[in-house]
Amino acid sequence: MQKGAHIGVDASTFGSALGQAVWLMTMDKRYRDRPIREIEAMVATPILLRQFKLYSKDKQPVAFLTWASVSDAVKAKVEAGAPLALEDWRSGESLVVVDVVSPFAEAEGVKERFLVGVKSEP
Repeated sequence: MQKGAHIGVDASTFGSALGQAVWLMTMDKRYRDRPIREIEAMVATPILLRQFKLYSKDKQPVAFLTWASVSDAVKAKVEAGAPLALEDWRSGESLVVVDVVSPFAEAEGVKERFLVGVKSEP
């Protein structure tokens, strides 16, 4: 997260979301060996921008999803798996799921559930 960026969550919410997201990453073989700097880049910005959703079952986190509202150019970056800069997260109108950490559930199902929920909102 860049210095001076707007912080949209209180410290308690940030810490709780970060802890749950990182815990899920330790359970997922796609993430467990990544350096802390990379994990922070993947998790901190969407938490601070409130562009994340934690899914739980019986008070246990099962998935962490991040999304962005992007321009067409940034959408291509997301589809290519490139990391997003701070300004990319809210660069346009296209809603894209950036990442799903889901060691206990099918990631595609979590993504579809999120997108259906967004489409059904007024």
